[in-house]
Amino acid sequence: MNLNNIKERIKNKTEGMSNWKKFKTVFNAVVGIILLVIILKLVMYGKSATYIVQQGSLTSFPEKTVEVAFDTAFGDGSWSEYEQYGADIVEYTTMCNGRVIRILFTVNKDSKRFRISNLYIDGNDYSNDMADFLDLIYNDPMYFQELNSNGYSY
Repeated sequence: MNLNNIKERIKNKTEGMSNWKKFKTVFNAVVGIILLVIILKLVMYGKSATYIVQQGSLTSFPEKTVEVAFDTAFGDGSWSEYEQYGADIVEYTTMCNGRVIRILFTVNKDSKRFRISNLYIDGNDYSNDMADFLDLIYNDPMYFQELNSNGYSY
């Protein structure tokens, strides 16, 4: 159904109605559509792999959600999700001191559990250093902001 068809249906339904009744009819239709869109977004977002990671916490650091910890350390990262080899992957990407940091999470949507699978800095795999990197994110988040402001390197 296109916009012209919708306009025509509304026009046909409102012919012969008072202005107040027309307004109420159109208003109710618009509110109904807006509520439907909001509900669909909430339902879909709540089941997304990104939502599971952002609102989840790591076993080693249960006091903060992943989103809060990463926002505190980096401030302006971006989240994306995709499927790879049948697995749901969430990727967090940010810049720090001119270097691209990518952290990958593997997510099981059914159990709503996830694990960190990879850490890349400028395309190089630093997954073996993940524990130390996470320790900085959760216990010394200002480290990354100092790197940015002072121009230090890792």
